[in-house]
Amino acid sequence: MHTLFFYDVDQSRVAKVHRYLTRRLFWIQRSVFEGEISSFHRRLMIEDLSRFLDPETDSILTINTETPQAWKRTVLGRDLAPQTRLN
Repeated sequence: MHTLFFYDVDQSRVAKVHRYLTRRLFWIQRSVFEGEISSFHRRLMIEDLSRFLDPETDSILTINTETPQAWKRTVLGRDLAPQTRLN
């Protein structure tokens, strides 16, 4: 499953969320990660992240598709995605 994770968390948790997401996904832009993970690992990641988020101030959004070709990606300005990213 191709997954995008977007996060908006309190500054005190940004580094922790960033480090956690880099274990399985590619960092493509400031608070955005992308990659191929199974449904099982996606659920595990959501459970793990929910343990250190404050639901009153933080948010994480995920978008999932079967393939990365399910949408067209357009970048304006500098592309921060790694060159090894699936297109």
